[in-house]
Amino acid sequence: MLTSRREWKAVYYRADPDRIGRALADLQISLRACCPPDDCTPATGCG
Repeated sequence: MLTSRREWKAVYYRADPDRIGRALADLQISLRACCPPDDCTPATGCG
């Protein structure tokens, strides 16, 4: 989820928004598959 680049001895890291988005989408799919909330709808939200 991070990208890095090296300049001489220094290494610089930054967040990779595309990889983070894909990881969160995969997590959401997994959570909904294993344990979907009963009272959660897109219109009302969870809770």
